[in-house]
Amino acid sequence: MSYMDKWLIEIEGGQYKQTYKISHESVPSVEDVKKLITPELLEGTMARFNGMHTDFGMAYNALKK
Repeated sequence: MSYMDKWLIEIEGGQYKQTYKISHESVPSVEDVKKLITPELLEGTMARFNGMHTDFGMAYNALKK
């Protein structure tokens, strides 16, 4: 997606979303943006989602006590 001279890469996993904003100057074409979406990027993002899920679960459980 392109918005205000930036490419937006949004990755969702369950109730979590990660958005990367990249300037058009840095990455000029949508084809180049697609090249950024590597298995390593997706794996790292999913690892962060797992951490977010753990953090949220602990906060939620503390609220319920």
